Amino acid sequence: MKYPDQDIALSDGHAYMVGKTGFDEYMKAAPKPGKETPTCHEHDAVKSQNTTRAHLDATGIGAMACGRHGCFYPHSVINFDKGEGYRYMDYAFMNALNYISFLLIFMIMYDIMCQWFPNFLHRIHFVKHLIKLRDGLVLKRAIGLFHVHSHVKKCYPRYASTFIRGAGIVDGEIIETLWHILNDTASSARSMSWFHRQEYIDCHMADLNWKKLIRMVPTLLRKWAACTEQVQDSQEYFDQLSSHVGPTCVAQWTQDEERMQTQRDEKVEVMDEFDVEDDKAPGKATVQRTLAEEEDQFNIPLGSSAWIALGLKLEEEQLELLNQVRKMGTGATYDRQISLSTKHRRLQSKIDSFISQSSGFIGDMDEVPQTVIDSDWSNEDQEDDDCIGMGVHSFDDIPVCENVLPELISLPLPSSFTRSQRLDRLRHLSKCELQLREGQANDSLHNLRVAIAHKSFVFRSRIRKNAPTTGYSMRLRSYGDAHAVQMTIDQAAKVYRTARKAMILLGADEILLSKYQVLLREDLASSTAVAEPNARGQSRVKLSWIWHMRSQSNNPEFLNEMLRVNWLRAKSRRDRWQEEKILLKSELIWTKNFFSNRKILWIDRAKDTTAGVQCYALKQAVTWDRLSYLAQKALTSIGVQ
Repeated sequence: MKYPDQDIALSDGHAYMVGKTGFDEYMKAAPKPGKETPTCHEHDAVKSQNTTRAHLDATGIGAMACGRHGCFYPHSVINFDKGEGYRYMDYAFMNALNYISFLLIFMIMYDIMCQWFPNFLHRIHFVKHLIKLRDGLVLKRAIGLFHVHSHVKKCYPRYASTFIRGAGIVDGEIIETLWHILNDTASSARSMSWFHRQEYIDCHMADLNWKKLIRMVPTLLRKWAACTEQVQDSQEYFDQLSSHVGPTCVAQWTQDEERMQTQRDEKVEVMDEFDVEDDKAPGKATVQRTLAEEEDQFNIPLGSSAWIALGLKLEEEQLELLNQVRKMGTGATYDRQISLSTKHRRLQSKIDSFISQSSGFIGDMDEVPQTVIDSDWSNEDQEDDDCIGMGVHSFDDIPVCENVLPELISLPLPSSFTRSQRLDRLRHLSKCELQLREGQANDSLHNLRVAIAHKSFVFRSRIRKNAPTTGYSMRLRSYGDAHAVQMTIDQAAKVYRTARKAMILLGADEILLSKYQVLLREDLASSTAVAEPNARGQSRVKLSWIWHMRSQSNNPEFLNEMLRVNWLRAKSRRDRWQEEKILLKSELIWTKNFFSNRKILWIDRAKDTTAGVQCYALKQAVTWDRLSYLAQKALTSIGVQ
C-alpha cells in the first residue's frame, strides 16, 4: 500500500481474523523453525513452511473450524507470510482453545498432526508470556481420514478418528470444503489493503457460519437417518464376530482395547495394536533366533547359527563390493581406488577372523575347498530397460591381480563342501544353513519389492511426469536417483540368486525350490501397477511372482492376530456409530435450546426502547422462534420430547 498509515482498521481482531498487533508480537517472540527429523512422509505443508514470495504481505491463511459442522472459530484465523509453518498454526490453535474456555477435552484434527504436535508444548513455552495453555486440558490428536492414508502406515491406527473414543463419526476434512468457497474470494482480496482484506474475509466467514447455523436442523436429521441404519449394521457384524471368536478372546481383547484407549492421550504408540504386522516371510534374523533356541536339542555346537549367519553377512558384503568394483570399471579415479583398497583390507580382515572361528564348527580347515566365487554367480543380474546407459560394466572390467581379491574368496560354509563331506559330519550344520538361506532369500525378496516400488515411483513422479518441463540438470539428478535405486535392486538380486544356488547345493527339495523360483530379468522390471495400483488399465497387468509370495497365511498365530485386529476394528466402528447417535441427539437438543435462548434475548431487547429498535428486535425474535419450532419438530420426529 502506498500510504500504510491511511489503512484504518474497523474491527481488528474482533471477528475471525486475529488482531494484527498481538500476532506481530507473537511472531517476534516465537522461535524460528529449525530443521526437524521427519517421522513421516515429506508432506507439502512441512516442506513449504520456509517458502517465501517477494512483495506479498500474506501468502495464504490458516483457520480453525468445528470438525463436525465446519463453523469457523472467532479470533483464530491467521495470515501466512511464508508457508504453512508450525508457529502460525500454534497461534491459531491457542486462540481457539482460549475462546472456548468452558471445555477441557478437545479433539484436534490436522493434516500433519504427527509432525506438528510432538514439539508443540516446547514451542509455546517460548511465548507463554503472550499466550498460555490452560491447565487440565486433554488433547486428543487426529488426522483427517482423507489425509491419513498419505502418511506412513503407523499413522493410521495412531491418528485416524475411527479409533478415538468419543469422536463419533467425523472425517476431519470439512475445512477442505470451506477452502473451495473462500478461494473464490482470492481474486478480489489480492489487491486490497491489509485491514480491508481482513474485514472482507471476516464477512465471508460470518456468512458461511450463518448459513450453516440456519441449515443445522435438516443437516442433523439427514445424518440421523444414516446413523440409525449404521448403528444396527455395525452391531450385527460385531455380535457375529464376537460369537465366532468366543467369550475368552472377547474378554481379553476388551481389556486390551480399554488399556489402549486409556493410554492413548499420553502415548499414541499404544494404538499400533490396532494394525496387524505385515504378512512378511521370516527373515534371516528370525530364523537365526529360532535356530539358536534349538541348538541344544539337535546336539549342534553352540553358536553355530550365529557363525553361519555371520558367513552369510560376509558373503553379502562380498557381493556388494563385487558389484561396486564391476560398476567402477578400469577408469576409476585415484580417490576411488584408495577407497576401494580400504574396503578390501576391511573385508579381508573380517574374512580372516571368520575363517579362524571355523575350525570350532567344521574341524580341519584343510578339507575346505579354497576356490574363488565363480563369475557366473555374480553376473546373473541384467539391467532393467529403464537403466540402459547408466554405465553398468561387465564382470570382465574387474581389475586382475596376483592375489585373490577378498570379494572372490569362497567362505568355508557347509555349502562350500562336497555332498559326501556334508553327509558325513556336517549334516546338522547343512540343515541350519539351509534354513538361514531361506531367511536370506526372504529378506532379499522383500528388499527387491521395496526397491522396485521405489524405482517405479521415481520414474513415474520425477522423470516421466516432469520430462517436458524440467531442465537437463534436473533430469540428470532424477536419473541419478533411479541409478542409486537400481544398485539396490542389483545387490538384492545377487544375494537372492546366491542364496538359491546355495539352497540347491544343500539339497533343497522341489517344493522349496518351486517356492523360491528362478529370478529372471523381467521379474526385476519396474511397473506402474506397483507404484500406482489403482491406475487405469492395471487390472490387465500381471505382476511377477515376487509380489505374490506369502508365507504366514497359514500360520495360526498370524491368523489369530488378524482376527484380533478385525475384532478391535469392528468394535471401534460399532462404538463410533453409537457415539454418533448420542452426539446427534444432543446436538439437536443444543440447537433447539440455542434458538430458544436467542428468541428470549431479542424479546428482552424489544422492551423499553424506541419503535425502530423494537420493530427490528421483534422481527429477529420471530426468526429465532421459527428456527426453534423446526428444531423441536425434528426432536419429536426422532422420539425426543
